[in-house]
Amino acid sequence: MVNDLDGGGTILLDSDCTSAPGSWRTTRDALPRILDTCAHHGFDVVALRDYVWP
Repeated sequence: MVNDLDGGGTILLDSDCTSAPGSWRTTRDALPRILDTCAHHGFDVVALRDYVWP
């Protein structure tokens, strides 16, 4: 999956409103690895609301 990362992409994280109760903890726990991997590839990570379209 890491090989599929490309600049300008969007990573959507799921929450309890569409998944099993408490599954947000798994997403939360994965977030540091996601951020580290993006940083390793030189990608900036911003909230979707802060995304600037070219």
